Amino acid sequence: MIPSLFALAIGSAVQPTAAPTIDNSVTAIRTEYGDVLAAADPGLTPATQFQAGSISKWACSVAILRMVDSDRFTLDSTIGDVLPGYEGKGAATIRVRDLLANRSGLADGLMPALREQGPEALLMMDIGALEAANMFAAGDPAAPRDSDYSYDLVNWIMVQAILEHQSSQPIADYLADDLFGQQAANLADTFIASGIPDLNDAPAVEGDVMPVPGWLQCAGGMVTTPVDLIGFMYWVEQDALSVDGVEALMEPTTWNEDGTAYTLGGSILIDAETDQRVFWLSGSNGAFKSRAAYNLWTGEAFAAMNAVDDAGALSRAVETWYWGEQLAEPIMPPPAPPGD
Repeated sequence: MIPSLFALAIGSAVQPTAAPTIDNSVTAIRTEYGDVLAAADPGLTPATQFQAGSISKWACSVAILRMVDSDRFTLDSTIGDVLPGYEGKGAATIRVRDLLANRSGLADGLMPALREQGPEALLMMDIGALEAANMFAAGDPAAPRDSDYSYDLVNWIMVQAILEHQSSQPIADYLADDLFGQQAANLADTFIASGIPDLNDAPAVEGDVMPVPGWLQCAGGMVTTPVDLIGFMYWVEQDALSVDGVEALMEPTTWNEDGTAYTLGGSILIDAETDQRVFWLSGSNGAFKSRAAYNLWTGEAFAAMNAVDDAGALSRAVETWYWGEQLAEPIMPPPAPPGD
């Protein structure tokens, strides 16, 4: 359970002396003084690694933005500009930003293939991300670009293919060099992988876990710890990106039902009272659940992970961390549609 003392400390000037303890989870916080505190439920340690699920998308988005910062291409470059081997019909119109925002309108041939062939058959495919993009996402676009939000995995096959083509490296090697291995980031326990990765101080997993195909690592292959997640968010805001890059991660592209907003590869919270913007990340691969938040105004942060298929406990914990109590209502109403 989350100690009431912790909730009081977050809501006052009292410096917290410990991270909260959440059943079956590891948690970490970064205080306003820059200290990172971690706590592990019995059977786990602060060094226990977990699969981070969709936070992989945010990591690959950061990698794309670092390429943009280095002038390799822009967010408005088309797929054809950055991935000449792609044979799909949207190559000349779909932009990099559309992929990162899940607003590409790409044809989704992956889910029908999963239903028809089963995940085991797809996992056996020894193909690269570009070949997978041409296999699963080269049909007639399902919608005009930037017209609809659709959380399709084919967007992230494409993002991985772009990163691999532009870097001339497999995705795991490139992210190890450009993100997780950066000395300033100090992410010793973070990597991206396919299949079912080996984990340090591995948690007892309660529930199913989907092995990650090699060509889908940007969708869900990230492995990390809560402490590293906080370090990663801090590095992204402080050192990894230009001002324009950080602003791109804070700019809403689609409003969620709970009042948070999707940006590029992840979500943000915009505090209705203070206008503070907070990285508001979540990830899931079956039993593995993750929540992470970073206040860009104060530098305070929170991360929690478990392997017992309990997203609810983590959501309650991050809300307690930010507001001092669990929310009963949505964070803020989404804006009215244009013309209303």
